[in-house]
Amino acid sequence: GHLGWNSISSFVSRSSSRIRPGDGVVGFIEGSFATVGRGKSSKFCTILENLSFPAAAALPTIYCTAYYSSSHCARIKPGETILIHSAAGGFGQAVIQLAKLYGAEIYVTVGKDEKRQFLFDTYNVPKDHMFSSRSDSFAKGVQRMTNNRGVDVVINSLVGEALRPSWECIAPFGRFIEVGKKDVHNYVTLPMYQFAKNVTFICVDLVHLLEEQAELASALLKDVMEMLRSGKISGPELLHIYNASQVEEAFRYMQSGKSGVIVSQRRRGTELTAPFERR
Repeated sequence: GHLGWNSISSFVSRSSSRIRPGDGVVGFIEGSFATVGRGKSSKFCTILENLSFPAAAALPTIYCTAYYSSSHCARIKPGETILIHSAAGGFGQAVIQLAKLYGAEIYVTVGKDEKRQFLFDTYNVPKDHMFSSRSDSFAKGVQRMTNNRGVDVVINSLVGEALRPSWECIAPFGRFIEVGKKDVHNYVTLPMYQFAKNVTFICVDLVHLLEEQAELASALLKDVMEMLRSGKISGPELLHIYNASQVEEAFRYMQSGKSGVIVSQRRRGTELTAPFERR
């Protein structure tokens, strides 16, 4: 899963001409579990009238990462093929929406049969374009469906033994977008022969992007909100909302590997228990 640190609140500053005091806003902020947070107005956007606060909170990290990965890094073009791992999660769904918008042919991996049915019912992904993420058999399925060419784009969030077969699915001049961090931090290596096919490997880290390219991150959020406003994409499906006092239950649900997006919502009057005793 992808753990975000997005914020929703009422805007109180008078220094911005773009956002008015009292507006509901969504954006990037560190320490978003805090009662009060501060951030530059450039990192926030007003919430659409038809978008709930919990749905808005799910947008920045998930959708901006998906948009940056698929548009800026992968540069998906109409008619290209894309493999999206763990596609039933919030991030995977966002990439599916964008890939459909760009006119790509979509292949996905999922872990359970109910997730296959969800993607078929919600996004009309053909069932013969779905493979299991629980073994490396997906690589053979992708090669079979593409006549051994591979796919133009891989959006990878799988780790461990699944990384290499994913790498082997890339077509000549393809783009491999790595959104997971575990294998990167563990110095996992890959066979170099794929690079002879003029392929590109890009690691996406939204935290680093915010630190080094804050203006680009803000532009991504504005673009995402505009696509929502125009109806080109929709908000996240399968939104699971937990009160802030249920944070343990929320994390346990995330550990279960089920579909959807998890949002922690703090309501007025909620009593919170510190997860650790102070020393």
